[in-house]
Amino acid sequence: MQRPSTRRRYFFLTLAAIVLIMALLYMAWSTLAGRRGEQRLVAQVLTAQGETLIRAVEAGGRVGMRGPGAKSFRLRFLLDELASQEDVRFVAIISPDGSLEAQSQIAAPLAQSTLASLFPAEEPTWALATNASEPLFVVFRAYRPLLHIHHASPFAQALRAPMCALPPRQNQVRPFAGAGDQPLAVVAVGLDASPYVQARRTDIMGLGLAALLLLIVGAMAAAIWFWRRNALLLEQRVLQAEHLAAVGSLAAGVAHEIRNPLSSIKGFATVFQGKFPATSPEHDLAALMIGEVERLNRTVSGLLELSRTEDLHRVELNAGELLDHALKLVSADCQAAGIRVRHALPAVPVRIVADRDRLLQVLLNMLLNAIQAMPHGGQLFVAIRQTGKKLRFHVADTGPGISSEILAHIFDPYFTTRHQGTGLGLALARKIMAAHDGTIFVASTSTQGTEIVAELPFGGQA
Repeated sequence: MQRPSTRRRYFFLTLAAIVLIMALLYMAWSTLAGRRGEQRLVAQVLTAQGETLIRAVEAGGRVGMRGPGAKSFRLRFLLDELASQEDVRFVAIISPDGSLEAQSQIAAPLAQSTLASLFPAEEPTWALATNASEPLFVVFRAYRPLLHIHHASPFAQALRAPMCALPPRQNQVRPFAGAGDQPLAVVAVGLDASPYVQARRTDIMGLGLAALLLLIVGAMAAAIWFWRRNALLLEQRVLQAEHLAAVGSLAAGVAHEIRNPLSSIKGFATVFQGKFPATSPEHDLAALMIGEVERLNRTVSGLLELSRTEDLHRVELNAGELLDHALKLVSADCQAAGIRVRHALPAVPVRIVADRDRLLQVLLNMLLNAIQAMPHGGQLFVAIRQTGKKLRFHVADTGPGISSEILAHIFDPYFTTRHQGTGLGLALARKIMAAHDGTIFVASTSTQGTEIVAELPFGGQA
């Protein structure tokens, strides 16, 4: 259980980290929204400027067709005048068949194929294009001068030649654009695209900044998660060490007082057992007394072993040979229970540095737990696997498995589900593995057996 001060410290640190992450997320969102808004605003301004020029072209077309100075009016003069503005690169009118009807001569427009691809949109539309020297912001829509001379020459002649003044009775007019199925021409204005390109470049930089902020947020979240996880593991180890220290103090105080009477009780029970025939009830009661005394003595010994400080005698050893030796020690138990043994030991020697006797004790504990889980036979699988810089000993059985409720307490001292168990085996195994800078864990379900894994550092000191 966590101390209140520790819980408060973790709470405030986690809260501060969450606030910082939320602030970074807000900054990333604000940067992204602001950059998109700037790019959209620049596009709207340039589109409005292009539409104004398009309306000027249409107005000039109407004046040239109807005004008294029609003989001197040439549409391209108007286009040249509009294109002479600083940020205007060209003005052009494209006929329905894609040919160029009129264009400004101030600067070279887009390629013919690009102009021909522009469609007669009802509303001003824009697209980015590139001529020989620079990017252009092209605004275009259907060309609608509204009035068209009924008896005039074809469309191309009306745009390129001066308009003729007809008698009033012959000046019959009709709508030009959208009349029946008549195709529409397109008027296009090429503007300097540098403001939009700059806004887009700024947008990309904003996206990069937002991505960087999000990356920082992700890194911080991962760091907080790992810090929290390691802090909890460290606190669990500290609490476990405190618990073991308390148990050790208790064990040191009572072990001597318990073992002396136990020795006397066992001695008297042995004497009584010898005084009665082997078939008598008294002989059986004496044997039962001796067995219970030995069990109690084992419990006291386990308690002392759990509480003492591990003093490891590290030597270089072959992990495969050690596991094979442990299998030989439990082979009689496997045969008695009808258990088949399968193993996957390394073909080449795997050298580790560890306390041989203590590591053997861990392996025997793992194997005996698996064997006791299959009293009516089954299959025992053992293996040694290397995972990165870790060496793992695997022991798996086909027993009934362990429920999640029991699994949560399986390493607690004195927790056992067996009548003859002391509940110290796995607790001692975890203590020994921790002294080797390793760990031990159990994976199990209530129906698919159990696997115990002991993990040691590999490639250096174990």
